[in-house]
Amino acid sequence: WTNGAIELLPTTSSFSGAFSISKNNSTTYIGGFDDDDAVIWIDGTRTVLPLLDGFQRGVVSDLFILNNNVYAVGRQSKGNDTNPVLWINGIPNQLSSKEGIANSVFVAGEDVYVSGQISNSISRLPVYWINGGEPIILNNGLGEANDIAVVDNDIYVAGAFAGQAVVWINGEPTYLGAGRATAIVITEK
Repeated sequence: WTNGAIELLPTTSSFSGAFSISKNNSTTYIGGFDDDDAVIWIDGTRTVLPLLDGFQRGVVSDLFILNNNVYAVGRQSKGNDTNPVLWINGIPNQLSSKEGIANSVFVAGEDVYVSGQISNSISRLPVYWINGGEPIILNNGLGEANDIAVVDNDIYVAGAFAGQAVVWINGEPTYLGAGRATAIVITEK
């Protein structure tokens, strides 16, 4: 939708969806999927993102545009295995070989922050990555890390743990009550 008017994105399938939108100057980026393809629509033009070898399906869940660099995160799948992925200017980088997904991306300075979850032998763990390094586990147990923001070197992650909405600030949880936190916006005081 733009100013109340619907704008249909070009797709190759009726099985498609858009999950994120970002604007950089006059260019609009929309991330999602079209059939089995991870897609970014740039000013309405469909662009398929490549997957790593062996993966057949992809989804873009979030975008961040900075200095004409396009950062996209999501997941890529083969069979029943789904792995978190970060694309930088269309180049895929697998964040973990463990089952998981990447939900959100934020860039601060030279650092790229990604939130998501990975699975271990017991449950799905809320995590975040800095520059594609080893995942930083926020809690050991069933949870999710849905959004991430960085302000003044403080890392804010919105998500859920043990049925509670939570915001982690530099890894320390603040529980908000039953449910899940799906987004975070930090404003200046």
